[in-house]
Amino acid sequence: MFEMFKQVFAAIAKLFSAVEKAASSLDHLAGWCDETAGSFADEARTDRKAKSKIAEAQLKLTATK
Repeated sequence: MFEMFKQVFAAIAKLFSAVEKAASSLDHLAGWCDETAGSFADEARTDRKAKSKIAEAQLKLTATK
């Protein structure tokens, strides 16, 4: 009987360990997603600024004509 409880608790401990590893993996994946989203946002911001400068320069050219 004691051996049965020992095995049950060992199985429960392994289950918690597996759940902890899965949660850690999800945490790392969420961090990667957050960093990637930030990178995309920075890139989009840079593109918008460049397009805005081009449009402003074209507007200045048409205004002086």
